[in-house]
Amino acid sequence: LEDSVELDVTTLEGNKRVTADGSLRLPWNSALRSPPILLKKGLYEVALVTKGTEVKGVNAMFEVRFGEENLVGEFYSQDSFQESRLPFEMAEDEEASLIVSFVNDGAERNDKGEIIADRNAWINSIVIERVAGRP
Repeated sequence: LEDSVELDVTTLEGNKRVTADGSLRLPWNSALRSPPILLKKGLYEVALVTKGTEVKGVNAMFEVRFGEENLVGEFYSQDSFQESRLPFEMAEDEEASLIVSFVNDGAERNDKGEIIADRNAWINSIVIERVAGRP
């Protein structure tokens, strides 16, 4: 990684649908995985542009990991595409995948059992940036 890398979200592995504008639609809980990325020891931020739909007052929730063990953070999306920035530190050099998971799929049903609201999530872009001026 130089100072930043933008992931091509359409190439992330996992259960997703690519929309006409190149965003990813996640209609159910799923984990998307990037190809391996080498991050050197230091401080980073991952910037994700996402949106989600609300069910019973709760919007789509994302969990972000670098590799299986390193939890970068969690956040709730908004109703329109907005950027969320999550800082994280690499204690040592590591090559791993960035894993972005939609973790709270849900639906609301009416008295007849018909779905009247469905929580979905979208990802528009993901950028990993080394924090300037920090080792």
